[in-house]
Amino acid sequence: MKNPDYNRLYLELDLRPDCSVDDLRHAYRRHVAGLHPDRGDHDRRRDGGSLPLSDLNALYDEATRFHKRYGRLPGAPQPLPARGPVHAAAAAAPAPSGVAVTPAPTTGGSGRRVWLALVLVATVAAALVLGSPEPAGTTATPEGATAMPVAPDPTSPARPSHLALGMDADTVLAIQGAPMRRSDVEWTYGPSWLRFERGKLVDWYSSRLRPLRTRGARPTPADGLAEEAP
Repeated sequence: MKNPDYNRLYLELDLRPDCSVDDLRHAYRRHVAGLHPDRGDHDRRRDGGSLPLSDLNALYDEATRFHKRYGRLPGAPQPLPARGPVHAAAAAAPAPSGVAVTPAPTTGGSGRRVWLALVLVATVAAALVLGSPEPAGTTATPEGATAMPVAPDPTSPARPSHLALGMDADTVLAIQGAPMRRSDVEWTYGPSWLRFERGKLVDWYSSRLRPLRTRGARPTPADGLAEEAP
């Protein structure tokens, strides 16, 4: 049907162009039912110059096809495009005074969030690196590496762990500690004691109540300095 006059359809069915397709369908069916020969108003409609049924059918078919194609009836206003909700994060807050703002890439909401997250991670990492200097005199160990133990200097003498005959007073003091009473001849540690001659350890008694760092209660020939293990 070329150049259909939809206004004739709406006038015939007593409708407005912005009606729904359901309203059009119901009005059309009622109108067609009223034109049936068994209805008393058939002759009145036909003689009154109403729209012929063939034209009515053609206009109705065109109107329904138009609705299927465009989602609205002919002559109805076009629907406004749907607008999504505006997120609060979309509104950019004003930057503080003196702070340079780098524009975010226009790659969509998800791309912007990823870019902001990367900038935040880089800023935190830089702050941790710059704010945590290595202590003076220390060497950083690479991640995943095992720190190697420092080997003792073979040239430095090892400190004896037990008292030995012939030791001087300083060595005895370093091993046993300060006595309760001290003289040039005898140091006492409660019931235990050490005896010196000419500044060398020559005898001791180690009580079980206050044991000394000796191998026995009384010295033996094996407790000489020459027998002390390194």
